[in-house]
Amino acid sequence: MHIALLGSGTEVIEAGMSLFEAGHTITHVGPSSTDGHDNRFEFFIKKGAKLVATHHDLLENGVRHILMCSYAPLIKKDELARASFFNIHFAILPKYRGYHGFIWSIINDEKEVGYTLHLVDEGIDSGPIYHQGKIHVSDSDDVFSLKNKIQQLIRQDVGKIFHLIEEGKKPTLQDHLSAIYVTRRSPDEGEIDWNWPARRIFNLVRAVKPPYTLGAYTYYNSQKLILYRTHCLPNPSYFSTVGKTVAFLNDSILVKCGDSILSIDEIEFNGVIQSPRQIVNKIGVKLGK
Repeated sequence: MHIALLGSGTEVIEAGMSLFEAGHTITHVGPSSTDGHDNRFEFFIKKGAKLVATHHDLLENGVRHILMCSYAPLIKKDELARASFFNIHFAILPKYRGYHGFIWSIINDEKEVGYTLHLVDEGIDSGPIYHQGKIHVSDSDDVFSLKNKIQQLIRQDVGKIFHLIEEGKKPTLQDHLSAIYVTRRSPDEGEIDWNWPARRIFNLVRAVKPPYTLGAYTYYNSQKLILYRTHCLPNPSYFSTVGKTVAFLNDSILVKCGDSILSIDEIEFNGVIQSPRQIVNKIGVKLGK
């Protein structure tokens, strides 16, 4: 099958390698960087793929099959009639349609995350589904380990699925009534509210862990602390003042949340990743503004 590839991030490269290793031909890659060079696509260019700026260039060149992965521009109705647009969405649709669905999946404590290969329609990630790859989420996972596992699935699966599509595989319509829509996260959404349950904070921390994003953060003496690693303790739920340090556990600090206790195990302070007890070394101090 002759396929053009559009997208950003390492996931688009894994998708392209899966296609190539399965014997498909990558005809075009993009979008190109502003200076016209892009080392991400060097392998495919050496194999004969042409570098393009947008999907408009592909349509002008008569390309009929286009695979997108982390490609932001929306495809218009008239463009959908000119080519088959496929998309790899980092979520298990119909849940988490829209931007940052993968991150929102982790924040919402989903027990499975993954990707969806679907045909593009006029909606937002609402097209019929060809394939979904899923992985179990454990408490030891974070955004990096989960993304790596999903990319391994993409590398393993995508080329094979396109052979099935070439042979006539039909996609399955989504259940639109079960859809969940999310929007792009901004850096200020990483601020922790200590009234939240401990697990909600734990999930936020591992979902936005730097350098994937700017991280989940709080304040100590008006200075910003970025939380890198936390874990929930099995203490019972109880009422007490939230946001205060209540105990030490080796180099970690224990903080009262809306329901129970959260252990903060690693932070970034003034650009240095360190144990939190090096910075917050008193019991009863309140975190946050």
